[in-house]
Amino acid sequence: IKEADLYGDIAIGNFSDSYSNLSEKVVWGFQYALMNFDFTFCVKVDEDSFVNMSYLAAHLHKVEPATLRNYYAGKPRQGDLTVPKHGKFKVDHWENDAIDEYVQYNLGGGYILSQ
Repeated sequence: IKEADLYGDIAIGNFSDSYSNLSEKVVWGFQYALMNFDFTFCVKVDEDSFVNMSYLAAHLHKVEPATLRNYYAGKPRQGDLTVPKHGKFKVDHWENDAIDEYVQYNLGGGYILSQ
């Protein structure tokens, strides 16, 4: 908190930093970015990830202007998309229990969204 007060470079949300709150944390982070920064792309990566910024910038400069409003990139989840009912990653409640599989999604290690 001292760093956040001193430099203003850390956003602190009002929720527990836990695995079960990952989605809330990511959504909150993107909402915070939208409300506080003017950007074309927002990149979310885990703290243990390395980003080759030169490569990323060169890639993003090639994005077609027509797709800028809906740009979403990341590493797609491969393989089984079954909603787990047991174990560490189980889903305790689901709006529609008839759903047995997730829709295709990108893994959470890192992804890019356009504003």
